[in-house]
Amino acid sequence: MNMKEMNKKMQYSIRIIGGIMIAFIFAWLMYQDRIPSGIQTIVYDNAFTPVIEPWSPPKRFLSKLTGTIDIVTDPVYLGVHLPRKFDTVTLRIWYQDSDKKLTHIGPRLASDRFDQWDYNLVAIEPDGEEGGWNIAKIHSPLFTADFNKRVYTFIFSAPGLDTTQSKITIKKVEFTFTREPLTWQKVKRFLKM
Repeated sequence: MNMKEMNKKMQYSIRIIGGIMIAFIFAWLMYQDRIPSGIQTIVYDNAFTPVIEPWSPPKRFLSKLTGTIDIVTDPVYLGVHLPRKFDTVTLRIWYQDSDKKLTHIGPRLASDRFDQWDYNLVAIEPDGEEGGWNIAKIHSPLFTADFNKRVYTFIFSAPGLDTTQSKITIKKVEFTFTREPLTWQKVKRFLKM
C-alpha cells in the first residue's frame, strides 16, 4: 500500500467519523429541544437573560442597583421564550409589598381581540417567606395561553398601585413549566405513524 492510498483511506475515515459526530450532535440537540423530562424551570432575577423578555412597559417600574425592581404603576408584563408549548406553569415570586397590592398574575390567552388584552388572571397564594421576602405562587394551565413567536407573556396585576403612591419590590421570579415527558411509548407511537 502506497502513501496515496493510505491518504485516501485516512480522508475517508475522517469523513465517516465527522459525519457520525455531526449526526450525533444533531440528534442530541433535537432530544434536548424536546425537553424529555417534561419540566423546564427558569429563574429570572432581573438580570439579562436571552430566555426572558425584560419587564415592560419601561415607565411602570424602576430598576435598582441591588438587582431588584420597584413596580410603581399597574400592570407590568414579563415574557418567557421557550422551544415548545407546555401544559401548565407554576410561577413563584419573591417580593415585598407592604400595602398588599399585588393580587393576580397570569398568562396572556390566545384571543381574536385586536388589542390582545385577554389574560387568565389567577389570584396569588402565599408560599412562605425567605430572608425578609414574601413568596407567592400561582398555578395556571397553558392550553389556551397565547404562544405567538414561542413566547408566553405574563401579567402582574396590582390595581390602584399608582393612585396610592405604593410600590412593589420584586427580587426574582421562578417559572416551572410542565408537559407530558418524552417516553419510549410516545416515540413508538410516533414511529408507527
